[in-house]
Amino acid sequence: MNSGKEFLKVYGTQLKKNRFRLAAGGFAAILLIIVSAGTVNGRNLILCALLGIGCGCCIGLPKPVLSMKTDIILNLLMLGIYAFLVPRRIFWRTEFALDNHMSGLFPGAAFFNICIILILFFMILFLAQRTSLALGLTGIVCLFFTVVNHYVTAFRGASISLSDIRAVRTAVTVAGAYKYSISAELWKSIVYDLFFILLGFRIDVRLKGVKYHAVITTAAVMGLVVCFCLYHFSSYWEVDGINGENGNIRGGEKPYGAYLYLIVTGKASGMQKPLDYSDSEVTKIAEKTKEQYQGSDQETSLKPHIIFIMNETWSDLQVLGNLEVTADYLEFYHSLDKNTKKGYVYVDVLGGMTCNSEFEALTGDAMSLLDIAAIPYEMQVDHLMESLATVLKKQGYYALAMHPNVAVSWNRGPVI
Repeated sequence: MNSGKEFLKVYGTQLKKNRFRLAAGGFAAILLIIVSAGTVNGRNLILCALLGIGCGCCIGLPKPVLSMKTDIILNLLMLGIYAFLVPRRIFWRTEFALDNHMSGLFPGAAFFNICIILILFFMILFLAQRTSLALGLTGIVCLFFTVVNHYVTAFRGASISLSDIRAVRTAVTVAGAYKYSISAELWKSIVYDLFFILLGFRIDVRLKGVKYHAVITTAAVMGLVVCFCLYHFSSYWEVDGINGENGNIRGGEKPYGAYLYLIVTGKASGMQKPLDYSDSEVTKIAEKTKEQYQGSDQETSLKPHIIFIMNETWSDLQVLGNLEVTADYLEFYHSLDKNTKKGYVYVDVLGGMTCNSEFEALTGDAMSLLDIAAIPYEMQVDHLMESLATVLKKQGYYALAMHPNVAVSWNRGPVI
């Protein structure tokens, strides 16, 4: 009893010395509750309010002064509970923020998504050598990934892939053109992750010396080795078509989960040379094709003006059926009938990745030979490449290919 009273007395003194910290925690809790009230309602509001109070406590309440042994045991216990429960909850909240309620995940996909979060923790732990920093920074990375992924998925219907990371410069140039709002599920994910981040920063196993760092380094390296083995040697990737062919996180019958999808697209993004490939055989095919499609001298001497416009926002809505309209919405286009050929172009993208349609139109190369998450401009083209513009130049044309956006978008230079 006396020890309990003494503890409360000492902790009360700590609270008095940390009044500013208490005020900051209270302000944070009130702010989160106010924003939650304007974003969610019902049970979700109660949950977010409780999480907001938890965030305020993590910020405002100082850690009690304990003996070295008690502090280590308590933090190890909290670390075990955190590692068992929190990565799973972080994964769930990422999926819910993407409106993916995980009813059709690949068998074992949830386990691998959680493992990826743990591997991220081990990587940061290896670099930081502090459990508190590793837990907190892992939560920050996951929160950032969840928020960005939410808006990317809302825009184009597919989760972030490895190729998107390489195209971040292009994303920055267009991000300001969109309107952003916070859905109820996204806000719940944000509040959850904020609580996990702040809680993680408080779990600090205070061991010192060479043995401590040896244990930390060994644990981190073992986690990375397990990741490497699963990535390169596991037969799981060939089970149920987990090989990058289904692509869309919500379009596939059995989604991967956002974290696993990132790994799958990375595994499938490379190009492998066919077993029976040879330069001489490719040359024979090219020569045969050239002879088959070679035009006559009269045809090649004609040089009509060619204007090729790609407008990704233009379409004739009549393709959807007979629309009842009060006036012709494409009067000039519909009036064209002399010296005119009309038809439809089918593309394999929607919302995002229109650069791939541009690549196909300019080069004649098909995306069907590449992974669904590939961006040839960024990932495959590392040299000057033949295109419609260069072919016309060789035929005596003055050719100009241009795009009305900034030059850094998509690394178009080697093609156009």
